[in-house]
Amino acid sequence: MRLIDHQKVYHQATDATRDQLVLGQIVHNGDWDPTPHGLPNLLKTIDQSTTLHVQFKRVPVDPGRADIFSFPVLYMVGQRDFKFGDATRKRMREYFDHGGTLIVDDAIGSSEFDTAFRREIKAIYPDKQLKPLPSDSPMFTYVQDARRVQLAPLGQQLLPGVNIPQLEAIEVDGQYTVIYSPLSMSAGWEQLPRAYNKGYNDEDALKLGVDVFMYVVSH
Repeated sequence: MRLIDHQKVYHQATDATRDQLVLGQIVHNGDWDPTPHGLPNLLKTIDQSTTLHVQFKRVPVDPGRADIFSFPVLYMVGQRDFKFGDATRKRMREYFDHGGTLIVDDAIGSSEFDTAFRREIKAIYPDKQLKPLPSDSPMFTYVQDARRVQLAPLGQQLLPGVNIPQLEAIEVDGQYTVIYSPLSMSAGWEQLPRAYNKGYNDEDALKLGVDVFMYVVSH
């Protein structure tokens, strides 16, 4: 389990029974934090709705400069085109090869970010492909049952009939190194009105997010 392998850092001196798991949020040049309330709200939901005695914390991290290897899980979100440098791509591949996992969210289901991410992950992982997670993946029932979902109003209009999670992943030796949501989860995590959100509605976005993050940190 990642939580056992990860060094424990106490959240507060007065609350030493709750360990802290720090998530690194990748800083990039394509609007790296378009849903700033999303991940904090999801982590708060995890804290309130699960029995895991871990206090999550997020830290912005530049993968080209900072020590990404200290984070068992990295999170990335965006809505515009971006590009990694060669050195960053190399470090990201080393991070994956050392057992790290990257969770990626397309903030509003943006085609611009989607194209950029697929290009960059192919440059990092030329020998691997993003593949859709099957609807019966244990990830979708790890904490709550998220096998059936509803999209936000714009998503329902543009993607009629989509009622199962649309996640893609790269799997290496039985472990997921990359999990990508081309339909926005983080816009729903924010629980704020977003007319241009082509992703999941608020309730199902939170269910799906809890399942994904809890599955990753527990495997």
